[in-house]
Amino acid sequence: MPWIYAARHAASRIEFPAFDIHLDRLLTFSGRAGKPRRLPCVLTTAPDTIIHRFHRALGSALRDCGLAIPSWSFTPHLTMFYDETVLDERAIEPIRFAVHEFVIVHSRIGTGQPYELLGRWPLVHPPKGTGACKRLTDPFLDAEVPACSPATPQPAGASTKPGQLRM
Repeated sequence: MPWIYAARHAASRIEFPAFDIHLDRLLTFSGRAGKPRRLPCVLTTAPDTIIHRFHRALGSALRDCGLAIPSWSFTPHLTMFYDETVLDERAIEPIRFAVHEFVIVHSRIGTGQPYELLGRWPLVHPPKGTGACKRLTDPFLDAEVPACSPATPQPAGASTKPGQLRM
């Protein structure tokens, strides 16, 4: 599939700062009208946060590599569970994730098949042990942004495996 090679090439060209995402809202995705079914209860974030800027940068890189990118709405989220009960959107105490890399997966929506990992790419980090941040130009803000958050020490033996956030 040629689009896989183009997607991998586009991802390898991304230079975006590592960042923190704060999931601060709880809601149920309502889905499409029709028969009753179990709906996903998700944690999400406010619109126009850094993850939205990352999404635009990735979309731009994909288009630059010749891929047609659909223009549907983008809601970064973490699915907690599925239920028939619908929860209205509400604010919650933020849950913070440090984002150091991104992955591209092939999602076979509606097939019941698992996602296929197409690749994993690092985001820009400061030099080890310094906590120092270089600055990058964010083309969507037309401004410079820090390329990292200050380093957060990890307890000895702590897992460094990042959580997965579906985009």
